[in-house]
Amino acid sequence: MKSEYMTLAIVLSLLLPLSALSTTSYFPLANSQPENEKLPVLLIHGYASNSSVWKNWEALLKTDNITFKVVEFKDYNETWANEDGCGSAADHAQELNDIVNEFRSSTNAEKINIVAHSKGGLDARVYLHNNPSSIDVKNLIMIGTPNLGSPLAYLNELCSPAIFDIRPGSDATKATINENTNYYTIAGSWTPSLASTVDHNCSPSKQYLLDFQRGGYFALNSIPNNSVPNDGIVPVLSVHSIGTFNNLGNTDNCHTDLLGDEEYEKSRGLLLGTE
Repeated sequence: MKSEYMTLAIVLSLLLPLSALSTTSYFPLANSQPENEKLPVLLIHGYASNSSVWKNWEALLKTDNITFKVVEFKDYNETWANEDGCGSAADHAQELNDIVNEFRSSTNAEKINIVAHSKGGLDARVYLHNNPSSIDVKNLIMIGTPNLGSPLAYLNELCSPAIFDIRPGSDATKATINENTNYYTIAGSWTPSLASTVDHNCSPSKQYLLDFQRGGYFALNSIPNNSVPNDGIVPVLSVHSIGTFNNLGNTDNCHTDLLGDEEYEKSRGLLLGTE
């Protein structure tokens, strides 16, 4: 399998890398909410990204009157200014100790829910691994998280050390389960449209992000005699890690479009406390 991953790395070596997006955040706070109703939600962004990816979800959570906070990690690398999308899962997990405690305190909540995109799910998993007796997190919903890694992470070392956590077999992918938390997954099973520069299931802010994901899609399907459904960056099977997490299903979207209405609807019952 390692040789297959290295083959994929060579295939993709000429493709453009992911880069950071713009940065903003917003987090209304509210009074205490019973555990069996709407719990406060902590939103964690992923690799080479930042809090701005949650804009759509912010509006949806606000409509459902669900208290939320968007995580902004400290910037460990001056080349990714203002907010950190390249920190290790270990560093982010350490930050989450204070972030979770402060969020619970400010909302008077005994428990919260966490929703994480991409590597943010690994950050949350490592945090829960480090705190196995904690009862602070009721549900962790991971969207497009490379729970078993992605072979595309062998391409380069850009946005390190975060890139190392995404590689198959990394310590982050081996984080153990906190028995007090329910783990859920949502994956993207995307088929790119090559007819034009427009793809209705993948509309990132930059054309090169669409091009990268198209390249990633075909590279992940280039393993001999094997089709690998994926979102252009992470294989579906890596997200769901069959037998480990509760599968909430797939959408047709690419990796950078996994924080839309469809993914929210799959999570909504848990966020409203009705499931």
